[in-house]
Amino acid sequence: MENSYDIVVIGAGPAGCSFLNSLEKDYSVLLVDRQELPFAKICGGLLTEESCSFLEEKNLEIPDEVYSYPKKLKKKYIDLDNEKEMISGYVYNINRDKFNAWLFDLVKSKADVLERTRLEKIDVEDEEIKVTLRDFDNEEKIISCKYVVGADGVYSKVREELDVSPTSKYIAIQDYGESGNGLDEFLLFFSKDLVDHFVWAIPKREQIIIGLPYPFNSGNKIEADKMETAKKIVEEKINKKIKFNKREGYLVTIPKSSEELHLGKYNIFLIGEAAGWISPSSGDGISFALRSGHNCAQAFNEAENNVLYTYKNNSEKLKEEFEEKIEKYQIITSPEMRASLFK
Repeated sequence: MENSYDIVVIGAGPAGCSFLNSLEKDYSVLLVDRQELPFAKICGGLLTEESCSFLEEKNLEIPDEVYSYPKKLKKKYIDLDNEKEMISGYVYNINRDKFNAWLFDLVKSKADVLERTRLEKIDVEDEEIKVTLRDFDNEEKIISCKYVVGADGVYSKVREELDVSPTSKYIAIQDYGESGNGLDEFLLFFSKDLVDHFVWAIPKREQIIIGLPYPFNSGNKIEADKMETAKKIVEEKINKKIKFNKREGYLVTIPKSSEELHLGKYNIFLIGEAAGWISPSSGDGISFALRSGHNCAQAFNEAENNVLYTYKNNSEKLKEEFEEKIEKYQIITSPEMRASLFK
């Protein structure tokens, strides 16, 4: 490992891997992640049509072993406030850990890799950036570089170092249960009495995942009665009793306005969830991670100077889609407005 690189990428998830995979010029790159790679990720494990279209355009074929069963799920929206239902679109079912491992395997030879290492601080000195890192043995490393790409997700230390306002954070709780086979739908339940987002139910082979988000500023108090109500609603809908055996929680971003989106400043860039790229209306972060990582890499491929300006220009179409998702979120979280969507 060197002490100087052109680019330091913080985060080896879909955003960071997409950036590396799309980078064409001969840059020296250091990829840093606080976890052992490839890392595990708590997630519902769904790929949207946008994700699949992007991967197809990049000629990236997902290995069969990455998919879960049922492979293709219809999306069923269930409006409990207005007693309406609607099927619209579909998603692909994946094992998120295997998906991460596949993406990392595509790019691990394109960069030097530091795992189990966290970003401590970033110092900007004229044309040079000093990145201070610390590994799990408490050994400090100082790396000089010209650019930093923050792909470090909702916990983004890069975003914090830029002194950018944080995104709206939620704690997502997921309960895992045994349901047997039969369900081939991704269920999204809307109820003003449960959450200001939606409750989700995802079949995974003979298991089912039921989840809902709690605002992070609620003192991290988990309202157990709401989760129990959500589980009973799902059981009634699929007409099966579920034996639950595990609970997991993780931090997610649910942006409330486009002002939460920040692509970076100086020679420091934010991609994926670190930038705020995530759909509040569906919870999809993977497609935005893949595409924002690609857009940022394209800026490096195209521009000799003003790379950040080029990245922002490259992202105009994606930003329009993001703003549309914000508008949709505002509709689906209002029972009165939501009624017009369900036919």
